[in-house]
Amino acid sequence: MTTFPASQETASIEPIGGNAFARVTKKAAGAIVSGNVLISTITTGALQVATAADVGPFFVASRDGASADTTISVFGTGAYAWVVSNGVIHPNNTVVADTGGLVKAWVAETYDKIVGVYLHKAGEGDPNHPPTDAAAADRILIRLGGGKV
Repeated sequence: MTTFPASQETASIEPIGGNAFARVTKKAAGAIVSGNVLISTITTGALQVATAADVGPFFVASRDGASADTTISVFGTGAYAWVVSNGVIHPNNTVVADTGGLVKAWVAETYDKIVGVYLHKAGEGDPNHPPTDAAAADRILIRLGGGKV
């Protein structure tokens, strides 16, 4: 059984089985905050903050990016990353992008809008601290996957 660090609250990877990774890619204009869910722009392929109803593939910013920055370091499919929830999400439920680079519970959206799976909040995720429901503005750990490839 894998135990996640209970104190981890920054947007970063959880290196499980060597499948978590980061890469630097082109960034669209505008500021990006660590933990924002990102999507490629249609015209340039540069990454920008995702909003509700966006279609993947999705990425998560691994650090802040100022408006003037031209590149951003991100995590992609298979990585574990900390993001911010925008409403109630039950453990092990699928999440989709929401306004401002946040995530919300998947309800009836198409599969190409799936960002990943909610695992737990900070301080949870081991046998003594089982995962609980996330609420709005909670920092949560997800495993990225899904979205259009």
